[in-house]
Amino acid sequence: MKKIEAYLKPFRLSDLRDALAGSGFQVLRIHQAEELRPAESYTEVVQGFEYETDVAARLLVVLLVEDEQVDEAVSLLQRVARTGHRHDGRILISPVERTVSVDPAEASSNTGADQDRSSEL
Repeated sequence: MKKIEAYLKPFRLSDLRDALAGSGFQVLRIHQAEELRPAESYTEVVQGFEYETDVAARLLVVLLVEDEQVDEAVSLLQRVARTGHRHDGRILISPVERTVSVDPAEASSNTGADQDRSSEL
């Protein structure tokens, strides 16, 4: 199992949500984030207006996917999140050794398990 973290421009969320749901990715986490670039300012485009900034709003989108779904998820994120401007975002991929439910009545899930439990996370 892998964890995919994507730092994206907030206005892409609606399209991203629809694309992920249409591709069968059911559970994602969204966090608000800011990106600071103190050494450089750049042009940010928000609702069609351009302005210079060194701090930009970002969304952190987190997905847990099976190993064989990583390429599909990354390709989808790239396709939907791309705006054609600099600093569109970044995608990080890391291994997940194990997931454990907060509720002790639920069994923990190991990456070697045959069941797809990513929708329960």
